[in-house]
Amino acid sequence: MQKHPVRTLTLVMLMTCRVHAGDAPVLAAAPAPPPAPLPHARIAQLYRRHCASCHGEKGDGNGPAAHFLTPRPRDFAEGDFKLRSTAPGDIPTQEDLERTVRRGVPGTPMPAFGRSLSDAEVQAVIAVLKSFSSRFEADGAGMPLELPAPPPRRPDTLALGRLAYEKLGCARCHGDNGRGDGPEATGLIDATCYPAHPRDLTLRARYKGGATARDIYRTLATGLDGTPMMALRTGVSDADRWNLAYYVSSLVR
Repeated sequence: MQKHPVRTLTLVMLMTCRVHAGDAPVLAAAPAPPPAPLPHARIAQLYRRHCASCHGEKGDGNGPAAHFLTPRPRDFAEGDFKLRSTAPGDIPTQEDLERTVRRGVPGTPMPAFGRSLSDAEVQAVIAVLKSFSSRFEADGAGMPLELPAPPPRRPDTLALGRLAYEKLGCARCHGDNGRGDGPEATGLIDATCYPAHPRDLTLRARYKGGATARDIYRTLATGLDGTPMMALRTGVSDADRWNLAYYVSSLVR
């Protein structure tokens, strides 16, 4: 029987490839290149179109629509930001600012721009708002606080959280049932001397930083700079913060 050397060689090569296919290195996908910077005129146009009517041309929170809004738009020149992963008084990180621009601030007139602006446009708008405060260059962004992993919820977690709610005086502003109707709810003002209303904790749409227990823990640990909501840090144990976060999240309808 005559052999076919070409056919035999082909079969050997195919078998060899099959044997060694699993040894071939898997190449990782190349990271996406950063978005190209936008021209200065385009950046200024983006800010005027999407931000200036509320925050003002100078970023001072005095845009033409600001007088009709509650709460008032943020004054970027002050350098105080509510939604941060950093310690009280620290500048937010770039990721914090991007998250706020993309997700908006629930319960306020600040909309979410995640679907209407590209990544490059989001970063361009943030570059403009950073230019209004010298703190970004002088102080730099703070370091994000390390949030511990949520402990498992136990049968007594909510009862302990309710005790922490009472002990820490949360009901004075947020009310006994978390509806924002506590005895000190009226008359509160923010850093710009405008009225500040406590959140109704039963409404998911009113949670500025998110309504999960982890989101609430972050808000308790960082506070909301420029508002009466201070960070619960000194003298408050980590267990109390987690119990309180679970309790508050249980109030959400």
